[in-house]
Amino acid sequence: MLIIAGVVALTVVMAGCGTALAILGNRSSSNTPGGGIADVPSPTPATSPSPIASPTTTSSGPKTESNDALTLTVPTGWTVNNKDPESITLLNPNSDGTVTAASGPSIPPQTAQNNKDTVDSQLKSQYSDTRECPNTSPRAGTFNGASGIAWTLCFTVTSGGNSIPAAASLFAGANNSGSVYYIVMVLTSQSNLQNLLNQAKPVMQSVHWKLS
Repeated sequence: MLIIAGVVALTVVMAGCGTALAILGNRSSSNTPGGGIADVPSPTPATSPSPIASPTTTSSGPKTESNDALTLTVPTGWTVNNKDPESITLLNPNSDGTVTAASGPSIPPQTAQNNKDTVDSQLKSQYSDTRECPNTSPRAGTFNGASGIAWTLCFTVTSGGNSIPAAASLFAGANNSGSVYYIVMVLTSQSNLQNLLNQAKPVMQSVHWKLS
């Protein structure tokens, strides 16, 4: 099955746990997850893929980042962690979470459900315990004009004997013909997901899709 470029970026970056540990790591003993993760509202102004370890651009104030597929705002304190023609990943000021938005052509065409299935499959191939987070379920919605599906996954990142419970709030969409995909991913530790979602609202609300 062909993998859409945004998902390829996500799985390549997360392979070997290097990025996830860089984002979440060195806090496995001090950050113990609380109870279940609250369900994230269907992102009508906003929510997914591809964190990279060291920030490449530092932001001293709000600014706009753009590529061939989208534009978004980089708030004060956030950094551009990765950028390519189809995706932009921002690292939050605490360096404990990322927000990624991606879009590009789907060849062959895929529905939002196809794109969600691809994301699920790729994450499960990297992290065998990937599952829907407690008290959450997929739901249809829109993200800044793109129609699709929002859902939340939990999985365990393990490296060097350390395990970190991670969570990703995701949105996968497609245009009417299925020729364009849209993905948003918010990635952090399970205990920090709601905090990051609140912190990332200005980023997510600023996403403007160029492809339709």
